[in-house]
Amino acid sequence: MKNNKALTDFNYDTLALIESHLEYIVKKYKIDLNFHDIYGMYHFNADVKKMFMKYYFHDNIFCNNLKKDDNCHLNCVLNKAKIAKKCEKTRGPFYGICPMGVEEYIFPIFHKNRVFGFFCVGTFCTDLDRSLYLLKKGTAKFGLDYDKAKNDFLRLKKARIANMAEFINDMNIACKLVLLLFSEYGYEFENENAITTHMTNRTVKKAIEFINNNYHKNISTRIVAEACFCSPTYLSTIFKKKMRMTVTDYINRERINKAKYLLDKTDESVTDIAYKVGFNDSAYFTIVYKKTFGKTPGNDRTKNKTP
Repeated sequence: MKNNKALTDFNYDTLALIESHLEYIVKKYKIDLNFHDIYGMYHFNADVKKMFMKYYFHDNIFCNNLKKDDNCHLNCVLNKAKIAKKCEKTRGPFYGICPMGVEEYIFPIFHKNRVFGFFCVGTFCTDLDRSLYLLKKGTAKFGLDYDKAKNDFLRLKKARIANMAEFINDMNIACKLVLLLFSEYGYEFENENAITTHMTNRTVKKAIEFINNNYHKNISTRIVAEACFCSPTYLSTIFKKKMRMTVTDYINRERINKAKYLLDKTDESVTDIAYKVGFNDSAYFTIVYKKTFGKTPGNDRTKNKTP
């Protein structure tokens, strides 16, 4: 019978169920869905990473255009860190608004008082005047085109979800499925030591990845910690233990290595290179450079120049 054939094709794989359910939610409610993996599930399996990749950011014209600006993108990353902290306090869903005026629902994924990730569901607007005020303030802060951003926002905004009860239930199922995936791909619910070890390794790895991608920006231990969903004290402790150097030392190392490359390969001034790699003070750049390579940037460049 056809019905039996359909039943035999049923897929019990949790990853496939999550993918199907998330696509169903996006299509049903016509929303943007964004997933943040605090626990670092994507480290366990390439298929998990591939499936969640499409949900790692809000893929829409408004957000994509704004985040072409590095500082605006960094601001978005740090805002997600604030959301993670609020998830720890609320232990349940809540509704909020981002610094650029987008309203969204937040659904934490937690078990036994520990938050492992969260979904951001948007993009909504219930108070246009408030949203546009925040947008104007945000675009002015980053030197962006307000009128263009406003046009993108007006094309994107959604007033509300018609059936909230169904929506909440669908998102609850999504959160429970992700927890099930965690249990299948490495999260040992009863092994606190295993969880702590994994979270430590994940945090250090994420910090290194964040620094490697943002060393040229105005970042600090606090900003790196926020991007890793942890406190500066915690990050400083585990980073030094794992890497045998402080977070600041690692940031400076990345900056100095890039600076040396630019000194060798370009004719840009020492001051321009210092600012390009993230130093706000060319004198401090020279001190760090000499401490690392045993000579000043100017002397190093002169020595490396060929007749």
